[in-house]
Amino acid sequence: MKTYIKGSLLGLAMLLAVPAQAANVLYGFDFFLGTDVITPALAAGGHTVTTHNNNWAGFDTDLALGGWDVVIAVVQNSAVYPDQTTLANYIAGGGKVIYADWTGDAAYGALFEATYTGSVNDASATFSPLFNVTNPVTITNPGWGTYSLGLAPTGGGVSLCTGSPSGDSCMVQGNGGNTLLLGFLADVFTDAEGQQIFEDAVALLVTPQESVPVPTMSQWALIVLALLLMTAVFMRRRKV
Repeated sequence: MKTYIKGSLLGLAMLLAVPAQAANVLYGFDFFLGTDVITPALAAGGHTVTTHNNNWAGFDTDLALGGWDVVIAVVQNSAVYPDQTTLANYIAGGGKVIYADWTGDAAYGALFEATYTGSVNDASATFSPLFNVTNPVTITNPGWGTYSLGLAPTGGGVSLCTGSPSGDSCMVQGNGGNTLLLGFLADVFTDAEGQQIFEDAVALLVTPQESVPVPTMSQWALIVLALLLMTAVFMRRRKV
């Protein structure tokens, strides 16, 4: 009897599990010295991607149009950024954004409920269990002067990663879980590790871990049927 109930409950859990979702992604970047792991990460997730390579003006135009499930912007090589007002408005409207900035601009950091601590160039990063990596993950400089920056959460921000030896955050989730500010550039991990980190980062925003799915009518019907079967078996066992 216990085995039957346990199996039924497992089936219900599987029925209500949140599926991975494909997203409509806007992706902008300026330059990579190492490997661009974001592009294959998005491909692995089956996402539809609009890419802007060193074209922040075009990125800004598309960002203002809206309609994106996730926006990714990595500023790695220049002091040219996505437009701050456009980005701020998008985030204020509930937009989901992953952002990295090698300059550590305080005004942009504030948009993501984080501040830059001033520490730079950590040797490794330890990620939260939300990321399917083996900690600590080595940070390797592909040739940049600054390739990681310490962060500290502000407001409702939460740290999802700790850099070493600084002890500062290396990823802050903010704005009610809608944004991720990265304290590292996108090409500082091995290809496999970097791809996994960005796959998980996108999945975290597309399907938040704290969300609870609402069963559809067909799912409710299956749940009721399973409960009736469990009750019938229990009553039959009692009579025997």
